[in-house]
Amino acid sequence: MIEIKWTSLEKTLMDIPDLHPQPAKNYIPDWYKKTPVTNNKKLKLENNNDYKKLLPLGRTVKTCPSFHDVFEDGIVLLSPCDIFLSYKEGFYEIKISVNSQHITSDFHGPEQFLDHYHDKDIKAVFKINMPYLFQAPKGYSIRQIPYMYADHTDWYVPYGILDSDNYHEVNPQILYTSEKDEILIKRGEPLCYLVPFKREKVKLTALTKFKSADKLMRKHFAVQFNNATTFRSRYHRRGK
Repeated sequence: MIEIKWTSLEKTLMDIPDLHPQPAKNYIPDWYKKTPVTNNKKLKLENNNDYKKLLPLGRTVKTCPSFHDVFEDGIVLLSPCDIFLSYKEGFYEIKISVNSQHITSDFHGPEQFLDHYHDKDIKAVFKINMPYLFQAPKGYSIRQIPYMYADHTDWYVPYGILDSDNYHEVNPQILYTSEKDEILIKRGEPLCYLVPFKREKVKLTALTKFKSADKLMRKHFAVQFNNATTFRSRYHRRGK
């Protein structure tokens, strides 16, 4: 277990738990929650055999281990206030709904990034200076990861690495991708994931092919067989 400690420079926020950093599992996107495990009801079952009703003929992403693990991993950083962003033909505007010296904003001009990257989907780069300080254990950093499979496409926080055992600020960039002239990030809206990891000096010098992959192949087929020998529950369990 990795313990990440945090505090807020904006002391009032300490008394508003709904805006605190949250475990990722508390902020699973609504569309995923509503997704059924199977689409069996929409599929025609041949000969109406009863046993076929047990088979996950139309499995959805709800049964995919990757989705489940992503939505269980790390911390979700929430917007502490309403944030208004506007960008049109080179003109930008940022408005923060609260007057706080600890919650501020900034704008990265195109000469800093976009003139060199040339991604047409990114119109502008804003930065939100958050009121939080995070402390990771010695030797650990925090990955800043976009909030995956969000319900919007107007903006996202890019991937980054924060050495939070030494530098404790978290100031995510907001990449403006909207076709609209203005957008509103609402108070309490998920901004990104924060996932701790241990820094290790690992140098990849080569990709090495197995001389004999029999053991790995047997394990692979055993896992497949184990997952395929029940009608409904085919989801892997980590560590099993």
